[in-house]
Amino acid sequence: MAYGKILVSCPLNWGSEERYGLEILEDAVDSCFFPVYEIEKGITRLTYNPETENKRISLNPWLAKMQKTTHLLKPENASSLERFQSEVDRRWERLKARADNPIL
Repeated sequence: MAYGKILVSCPLNWGSEERYGLEILEDAVDSCFFPVYEIEKGITRLTYNPETENKRISLNPWLAKMQKTTHLLKPENASSLERFQSEVDRRWERLKARADNPIL
């Protein structure tokens, strides 16, 4: 059995110009919101690690590129954005730990 999760550009839903689709997808991966990894026979392997490539970014640049998420960058939503970033960071650290230690 195989499962694949695919992220594709959707300018209409995102409220972005089509020409920025690839850039938005790259930012989604580089922010670790959509990490790229494989799990085979219970062993997790990071397929792409933006930290080792010196490309890791916060969520802000990614969210700023889509009309549907710019509200999160408003000052009144700073605490929500901080919690959002903390959760992405937590999940990323957990995924890295699984990749570093096969018994997890």
